[in-house]
Amino acid sequence: MSIPNSFEYVQVIGDGAIGSLVCAGLESAKQHYGRSIRSSPQVTLVKTYGGENIRLKEACTKRLKLGQRDLLLLPLKVYQLEPALNEWQKSLHPETTIMLLQNGMGGESLAKKLLPDNPLILASTSHGALKADTTVTHTGVGITKVGSNNIKGDSWQARSAVYLIQRCLNPAYWEVNINQALWFKLAVNAVINPLTALNNIPNGELAQPRFHERIALICNEISHVMLSEDIKVSSTELIENCLTVAKATATNYSSMHQDVLHKRKTEIDSINGFVVEVAKKKGIDVPINTQLVEQIKAL
Repeated sequence: MSIPNSFEYVQVIGDGAIGSLVCAGLESAKQHYGRSIRSSPQVTLVKTYGGENIRLKEACTKRLKLGQRDLLLLPLKVYQLEPALNEWQKSLHPETTIMLLQNGMGGESLAKKLLPDNPLILASTSHGALKADTTVTHTGVGITKVGSNNIKGDSWQARSAVYLIQRCLNPAYWEVNINQALWFKLAVNAVINPLTALNNIPNGELAQPRFHERIALICNEISHVMLSEDIKVSSTELIENCLTVAKATATNYSSMHQDVLHKRKTEIDSINGFVVEVAKKKGIDVPINTQLVEQIKAL
């Protein structure tokens, strides 16, 4: 018999920093879960913010059949999402819940295209984590917002999702307007990620006056795009959010900085590139965001 507000089984896809934090939380909560990794070597140890060392279970190479009380959790970069969903598509029950936990945007439309009938949950977190070889270190505590556009907040899937994430990336809560929350998170990422990558600096350096004009220009463009999406926001609000996050994560290096440093593919297309894509559809000029996409791709 299943526990109220609890998924019976959680399948976590990927071996990134945030995904590993989730697995550590599942391990501590004694939740029945499995890992499916897409890179080698796999993460085996998570060092929590509180100083605890948590050993993760071995990843399973065998793909299981997931049922209607199970969760497929994808803490992946947007460009990794399509192959992962294609791989798991035939192993899912039509009512298996899907959860996306990503920095950029564009994943929701892709998931709806491939799995139009499955309950789809979107999550966004500001927790910080750093992956080094087979170890992930929890570098900063943030907030995790969970929401959906195709299930209600009082459904068992929604309650189960919050219950689970609270055990992995707490504090966590259900966000009624998840689209707005994702756009605000995107705006922060669209500033911090490319600027830290291009200048080879930790997040906190962006609080220096020499970056203020550039940050203001980026945020001004994004605020116009957000307004076109019926999200009430000012560029001043976005600037303040970006600087608050930069200062709170001062010693952290952004994921895009790390991707550029290690010669990996970046998420620029699903961050600033998403802003550019929406802007084109709305007839809004965003030259600074366009330039950032080009500069990152040229690295």
